[in-house]
Amino acid sequence: MISKEDPAAKKLLFNIRDMIRSGDLYMGKYFVKPKDNSEYKNDYFSRHIVQPDNTEQLTWDSRSVIRSLPPTKKVRQFGFSILFIDEIAFLDTKDTDPDTYYRTVCVPTTADTMGKTVISSTPNGKMNLFYTLFDPEDTGTTDFTRIWFTWKIAERLS
Repeated sequence: MISKEDPAAKKLLFNIRDMIRSGDLYMGKYFVKPKDNSEYKNDYFSRHIVQPDNTEQLTWDSRSVIRSLPPTKKVRQFGFSILFIDEIAFLDTKDTDPDTYYRTVCVPTTADTMGKTVISSTPNGKMNLFYTLFDPEDTGTTDFTRIWFTWKIAERLS
């Protein structure tokens, strides 16, 4: 996954780890009871995490990997089954414009794997990559399946 900048990418992976910990607690509370009545270890999901496990990568014992990357050319060295780009309207690509970065760096990383790309963002006007790819006016210029979440959802969840 790519986020708008390096600290945001690392925070996203931290949030995924937090969801894994929450899943461990949930499974321990409601589903997993040790057969020998010993104390549950709260590691239903996290026990499958292996090395390397750091601020940029989470690896599962199945050898599946979640990588967290800033929007740099470093992304080119990987092939992705699923490429998740967070806050794409705000990508800080430093040495190139976001449109060129997406076409020349991101798109090729899913080509060999027949992978999928998921983009998400809060709006940032009409003159940016997210607006072009999301195609909110339904001009038929996007290959993405769009899912809209309005600000009112956040209001209901809080």
